[in-house]
Amino acid sequence: MAINSPDQKNDIEELVNDYLNGTISDDDWQRLGHLIASSQQACEYYFTSVDIHAKLSRIYTSHAVDDLEISDFCMPAVEKVPAAPVRKLIASRLRAPILLTISAAAILFVVFAGGVYLLKGGNGDVNEFVVSNDKGTGQRAGWFKIVGQHCEGKLVYTGSDDRIVFYEGQTLSFPCHTAQVYFDTGVEMLMTGPGTLDVNRSSCFLHQGKLVATVFPGAEGFQVLTPKSRVTDYGTEFGVAVGQKGDSKIAVFEGEVGVDTGTGNGERMIRTGQGVSVDTQGKLERLVVIDEHTFEYQAQSVDSYAPIVTNVQDNVRSDELLDFYRVTCFGFSEDARIYVDRVHEFNSLPNSKLPAYLDDSELIMTYNDDKIDESFEMEISLSRPADVYVLFDSRIIAPRWLTDNFTQMEEMVGIDEETINDGPERIGKGPGNSIDNYFTIWKQHVDTETVKLGSNSASDSIFQLMYSVIVKDAE
Repeated sequence: MAINSPDQKNDIEELVNDYLNGTISDDDWQRLGHLIASSQQACEYYFTSVDIHAKLSRIYTSHAVDDLEISDFCMPAVEKVPAAPVRKLIASRLRAPILLTISAAAILFVVFAGGVYLLKGGNGDVNEFVVSNDKGTGQRAGWFKIVGQHCEGKLVYTGSDDRIVFYEGQTLSFPCHTAQVYFDTGVEMLMTGPGTLDVNRSSCFLHQGKLVATVFPGAEGFQVLTPKSRVTDYGTEFGVAVGQKGDSKIAVFEGEVGVDTGTGNGERMIRTGQGVSVDTQGKLERLVVIDEHTFEYQAQSVDSYAPIVTNVQDNVRSDELLDFYRVTCFGFSEDARIYVDRVHEFNSLPNSKLPAYLDDSELIMTYNDDKIDESFEMEISLSRPADVYVLFDSRIIAPRWLTDNFTQMEEMVGIDEETINDGPERIGKGPGNSIDNYFTIWKQHVDTETVKLGSNSASDSIFQLMYSVIVKDAE
């Protein structure tokens, strides 16, 4: 379809303008998608506008970060390594019982030479992701593939293994998609839109959106820029989320990063189990709680499931420590991580399965370092009545707060601990494999809005473990 009349041109300009300003309605979004799909002129206008918008955003926001523009960075030298095999960790993050799957036959990819890729579902809706038209320096920087699309409040799999190459200096735009992004230098990301990402070989600029990054050996020094901060990796797995106004959240799941907000205070080191928020003025504060929605798209939030745990607090952490509690929906499973500050994992006992009554629950990842603090208290805020389970180290005599308020269950759960006895980080995989110790299970039904838990009490050994907490809808 050719766009010839002034009214048609004004229409496409207004729709694109509304999209870039974040004010486009659902109906207009669909109309814009159909215009792009049916008109080469509309297609070219769209990706050109997105490209210009991204570049201008980078220019005008970089000054607030003390000259943190990507092109001005002196990056640490990173030797190019072969693209590592895609880790199963990234793919597994999208698993959830409520996800809607669709057949491959219902999905079509339509590629325009200008860089707009249209993903069309079986119901006729059109949603595009964009790669800017120019190839920047012409040097390949990596590839990405779409692994999920958000349709009508649900996440569906695209089922495509198509890898799309991107080049240094290009801009990737994902209005309603989750993408696996791999940099040739050895960095893997799971990025969720709506979001825009400027890509370079050893850095990227996240204008808006969410990502979880894993940096492999040899790629240390990779940087993620946001409108108000610069995040430098030092060998780690971390999350970054940028809101519409440029505010951001940063958390480290393993390893450490440096965060510089350009306010003259230098780089702040953030380590495993720590997180910060950065407001629109560059002010850095502690990120107290993160959940599955903080850095990734989760269908549960807009589907039939609403989180039970709304907040977690304790009496030992100050804001200066930057520690966060991590709440994971459906987080209790075989080989799932137990603590924020350790890589210990849950395991079923040999020749058995994990207790079924703990399925479809919320796991509160605690701090193992709290195991010998006799003054420790935790307060959990709940959105509705729930069953609260405490998994307690079987080697420790259960304290009064636990025996007086909870009922001990018959089952036990295995613990696979990180250890250096047989080499660094000896962690087994699979049911009943590499069990080092055991949790007993205690249950309490809670009708109140909060529940308070105490300390390990009798634990005076650094070799014993902090308890874990699981919350589930009341039976």
